[in-house]
Amino acid sequence: MPTSQVSFGAGYAKTFYLLPKNTSAIQTFQDGEGRLRMGTLIQLPEGAKVEVNGDGFDRRTALINWEGVSYFIFRDYIQEDFLYKVSSAHAG
Repeated sequence: MPTSQVSFGAGYAKTFYLLPKNTSAIQTFQDGEGRLRMGTLIQLPEGAKVEVNGDGFDRRTALINWEGVSYFIFRDYIQEDFLYKVSSAHAG
């Protein structure tokens, strides 16, 4: 999946990926004690620009963010082929 390094100043960068196809994802939310819980199963659209935020619920999954909402997806969907780069001038 294409990735993008976006710089927001010295020492700060974000990595993004473009999803190569419609991708199943499990929405996450925090419970009353601040623990991450699984919510609704949805499909993220082909071409969605997602940011990897950390590990998922097992070693095959990752925690990602898309349009301000966190999801778990399989790591197979975030391959280096879909990594893309954006210069700091284009960071929004």
